[in-house]
Amino acid sequence: MLEAVATHIREHADAYCESTRVPGYLAGVYHDGDQTIVAYGVANVVTGAPDAPRHRIRFRSGTKVLTTTLVLQQVERGVVDLDERVMKYLPEFRLTTSSAADEIRVRRLLNHANGIDAELFFPVAKGRGALKVFVEGRSPRREPPVSRTPRGGFTRRAGGRRRPTWSRQ
Repeated sequence: MLEAVATHIREHADAYCESTRVPGYLAGVYHDGDQTIVAYGVANVVTGAPDAPRHRIRFRSGTKVLTTTLVLQQVERGVVDLDERVMKYLPEFRLTTSSAADEIRVRRLLNHANGIDAELFFPVAKGRGALKVFVEGRSPRREPPVSRTPRGGFTRRAGGRRRPTWSRQ
């Protein structure tokens, strides 16, 4: 069954990419314990490297709305205060300048003005422990505040559950 789905995706997505000049896509389908991944086009328009099922896509912007929604649900429930310091919910949160970490408010995480350069974060630390590795590495603070890195850890700690659990409620 999944091979038929993959064929359908390939036929339609390939045609769409060709007609719209989208350089490539990566699609995954999971059903009943089985999965298939379909790739088309190029992963990098500069190098021309082909896209492949083994490639990963950094969601970054795609999770902003979901994470913000989940945090705001916790605000409605009275569990989180937007004007509270992040360290109330994440006491281990540290930056090179400790006073800077202490001043970052929940609201600043959600509006991407927390002062942590995400470009410093993603190439260095990966996986479930990435936030901890990043924080313990005490990456430098940049001005003006421009980033959005620790929201996932915040949602997990403030709500007492991992984000997928929140989204099921």
